[in-house]
Amino acid sequence: MAELKSYACKKFILRINHEIAAGEYMHDSALKTALQSQKITPEGKRAIGIDQSVELTMFDVTILAYTVLPEMRFIYLSTLLEAFFEEYISERESISPEQVKTAISSEISEWDKNGGGSKSFYNLPFVFFVLSRKYSIDPTNSLNSITLESGILRNCIVHDSGKIKSQYYVNQLINTITFLGVKSAVGEILRVNKKLMALYIEEYRKIITC
Repeated sequence: MAELKSYACKKFILRINHEIAAGEYMHDSALKTALQSQKITPEGKRAIGIDQSVELTMFDVTILAYTVLPEMRFIYLSTLLEAFFEEYISERESISPEQVKTAISSEISEWDKNGGGSKSFYNLPFVFFVLSRKYSIDPTNSLNSITLESGILRNCIVHDSGKIKSQYYVNQLINTITFLGVKSAVGEILRVNKKLMALYIEEYRKIITC
């Protein structure tokens, strides 16, 4: 990935900076302030069945949509990284993105023989295995162990709203669970917070520029 000489590296670093980091570090606080400044009118309270004596703002009414923003941003960030891996390999091999899985078929076979598990580009251990075998690129040792669990966390959030549904997820997300200060048990809820998003942004930048 050599010092952003790759077009894919340049493209996705800019997207992370402009589409993810800018929103995470600047937009949310301004949005919250703006919503809190907008009072619900008497007509609005009647429409939603709220007592007229209760002071209500647009933030109160839309709080669930606001609190889910970190999860939405994390899912999009993960999707950008998945697209980056595909486009990076496509660029290196001078092929179309649709041909990438064929181009890495020998690495996939080796991964399967070793019982590696998921072959999704959301699964960072798999992607780093492929990049290591194909291009001698493996940033694993320079990354936080939490980052390597981000693909599993994405599945947990997308499919189960962050609820740890089985012991498998407890085992696979042990570092993330510790980082978030959540009880390590089935049924607990994992929420992506500001601290975790800051870590992911820096770590994903590191991956793309390594």
